[in-house]
Amino acid sequence: MRLKTHSWMWILILTVWTFIGSQFALAHGDHQTDFSGWEIFLGVTHGNVTRGVIFVCWTHELSENWLSPAQTDGGLCSARIDYQGSTGIGGSVEVLGGRWSWQAADGTTHSGRVPNGEVVWPSALNVSIGCGNGVARFAADISLSPKPVAAGEIEGCLDDAHGLIPPRIWGSITLN
Repeated sequence: MRLKTHSWMWILILTVWTFIGSQFALAHGDHQTDFSGWEIFLGVTHGNVTRGVIFVCWTHELSENWLSPAQTDGGLCSARIDYQGSTGIGGSVEVLGGRWSWQAADGTTHSGRVPNGEVVWPSALNVSIGCGNGVARFAADISLSPKPVAAGEIEGCLDDAHGLIPPRIWGSITLN
């Protein structure tokens, strides 16, 4: 199913609203959700550092695969990261920092910083490192605002090597 232009606009508006609005709310406890989404902005590169990469996503039931927006449970999430390194097949990057947010289907909002992480691509398009052939794997620590201490992890897969526009991302958010 192809999204109409105005559908894209609503997804983007809701995600930005969630990201901005989540900076003012905080919830605690053990929580986990799976998500699927897109990398909607590749960031701006200066030297070997890329800043402002933006991902938007929707939450859904547990799944090891990318699911369409039609399969959402009503939650939204987003992240903005900065990284250093070489992207693409055979590459890896170090996440230097960023911010994340997740608004659960019940309206509970979580947000905070992404202090560090890593993205690793397989050595060739026909090689899998747990996400499918040619698909990168990522893991990043997350904290809950306003506390700078580790609170969980975002991990999953990024398919930016198969010509999909925008690149797809899927995985899980786990809060301790």
